[in-house]
Amino acid sequence: MSKKSNSFMLMMSSTCLLSYENVFANEKAKYIHGNNQTENLEASLLQTSEKKEASDTYLSPYGFVQFNLNVFDSTRSSAPDLSADRVRFGLKGKYEDVDGAFEIQFNGQTAKNSGSISVRKAEVGIKFFDHNSEYIKHHNRLSFGALRVGGAYNSAPYFASVTNKYKRQDGLYLEDNILINDKIKIQMGIGAFQSISLKKLNSIDSKKAGRTKSKSATIHTNWGGNSFNGSIGYLGKLSASYLLDKNQEINLAAYYGTQNNAPRAQNANGELTSKGHVTHIEGSLAYKNNSIFGSKGLMSDNGVSIYFDYEKIGKPIDVINSISTTPAYNDSQVSRLIGISLGGDTRAYLSNIIKKDDRIIYAISYAKSDVRFDNSATELGNGNLNYSVNQIATQLGYGLNKFEAAINYIYENSNENIFTNSDGVLNKKDNTKFILTGLYKF
Repeated sequence: MSKKSNSFMLMMSSTCLLSYENVFANEKAKYIHGNNQTENLEASLLQTSEKKEASDTYLSPYGFVQFNLNVFDSTRSSAPDLSADRVRFGLKGKYEDVDGAFEIQFNGQTAKNSGSISVRKAEVGIKFFDHNSEYIKHHNRLSFGALRVGGAYNSAPYFASVTNKYKRQDGLYLEDNILINDKIKIQMGIGAFQSISLKKLNSIDSKKAGRTKSKSATIHTNWGGNSFNGSIGYLGKLSASYLLDKNQEINLAAYYGTQNNAPRAQNANGELTSKGHVTHIEGSLAYKNNSIFGSKGLMSDNGVSIYFDYEKIGKPIDVINSISTTPAYNDSQVSRLIGISLGGDTRAYLSNIIKKDDRIIYAISYAKSDVRFDNSATELGNGNLNYSVNQIATQLGYGLNKFEAAINYIYENSNENIFTNSDGVLNKKDNTKFILTGLYKF
């Protein structure tokens, strides 16, 4: 064998030996430190599991504080005045398919609220059906407790006349949510409640006429007690949205609530003293475009909307099933409202004005409402109970993250003298207000 052949064989042997040492070193490293690829996969799965667990389990506080400065009010001589109008605090939590929320509100020291504290929400929900396929995503949720179903969508200023929505109602509510081809969203809900939420408007001579001074027409009472009303209320909801793209949506929503013998009044002992038939219907048509109207509204929602509200309160019925016809006690009525609104913020095209990511907020609305009473005369027997109101409301302000401040202008005009002058005399058909308000949400 030649020297060249010996040299070649020696070189090949050295190469194989080095290769063997490299393989052994790699295997030794795997044995000592583990397979990096497997470790990365396990770490990735662990992170995914932690993220999933975090999304399925949480407990977090939320709330907001609102402050009002009533700059001018043509019906009162005491303006300007200050009020911590609302302070809300709540807790929401979730564990797997069970969620819950509890929320209270501290009302400001105003003539209407007198510093009261109220439970706005106390509910538990269970998601018991969840189906996801390529084209359809479907889940439903059963909730029970003190519930707030909501109502028609509006983008009006905070102080505008809008639908009354379904406030706190104690009972059960089942809602189906369906998403078809990532384009069509459908929500269908049905509920059974102790009392259906709606508002009662005051007559002309009360000096408290109009929707802003209305009060609840039904009460939460008689849990498990002897009751002569013997009825529960039913509520249905249907909402459908078409997603034009990731920034645009058209939504149509309708709500229908009704109850025979709804609880109306109780005595000092908590015993029911009056009942009545009630109906509450409201709905809306809305167009949302995040590129034009934004999506960061706190005081007002974003978009363009048309909304309506219809509420009927039957004659009060007492314990012996006697229907009251006395003007002082017969508050049976039908009230209607229709409105149009536009609201939004400028973050998509005008931002960083003072601070990073700040925005200008705006809203404007027009609403027409009326109420028709069964009575043909006022409690004093000197005129007509019925009236209608036209309202224009505007809002312009500044927003930064979870804070907004705005100046609000409200003008109302009626066909009857339902407003007082600054001395409290009931002799005016119009009313003007300027209110500065600030809100922080957390």
